[in-house]
Amino acid sequence: MSIVGAPKRIQEISAEGEEPPPEFFVKKDTIFAGNLGFVSSIQIPIIDLNLLSLDPNSEAYKDEINKLLDTLSSCGVFQVIGHGMSSSYLEEIRNLIKKFFCLSIEEKQKYGRVADGYEGYGNDPIFVEGQVLDWCDRLLLTAYPQDQINLHFWPQNPPNFRNVFEEYCNKVIILTRTLLKIFARSQNLEDDAFSKEIGERTLVQARFNLYPKCPKPDKTWELKLMQMHQ
Repeated sequence: MSIVGAPKRIQEISAEGEEPPPEFFVKKDTIFAGNLGFVSSIQIPIIDLNLLSLDPNSEAYKDEINKLLDTLSSCGVFQVIGHGMSSSYLEEIRNLIKKFFCLSIEEKQKYGRVADGYEGYGNDPIFVEGQVLDWCDRLLLTAYPQDQINLHFWPQNPPNFRNVFEEYCNKVIILTRTLLKIFARSQNLEDDAFSKEIGERTLVQARFNLYPKCPKPDKTWELKLMQMHQ
């Protein structure tokens, strides 16, 4: 799909106290328009991987796998716990991303998205005229496969960003493969049924979003419900 334009950085618009440009306004007939309560009322199910590692004949396992199946057949989105990544570790990741977004525009722009590309720092490209844009800046990086990684977009500031990000991505990829096995088992398939279908070279990207203060939050897209590109 061709790219027809690139909007101004949201952080700049917010810092300068500007009104959101028209391309950020949500159409009145969309589900989120003027309805922030819709988002806050969403209850995201929590799935415990520790329970799904128990004996499949145990009641705890059966209850959790049924909960997962209900989730997949309804909202399709869930939060995972028991994945082995501590709260302090995840907080370290969040703080690292915050430090990056607190850098100067000039420093962040070293890793900026190119005009005809999607990866890097900035905001989403414009693919069609009239496209409603998200009120956020983002850093989007390819994490897998190795030969698709472009280190030009991986920040070197903060200094430990690359090492921490690489470790985090490896953990998330392992988690993803674990979930694929669980999905397969829930359907009485071989453990590798879905991983074979997807393939070993499925593109994995990480996206980190920054949501600056918006003067008209009820009129703009201020969120991404889920950002897990695979």
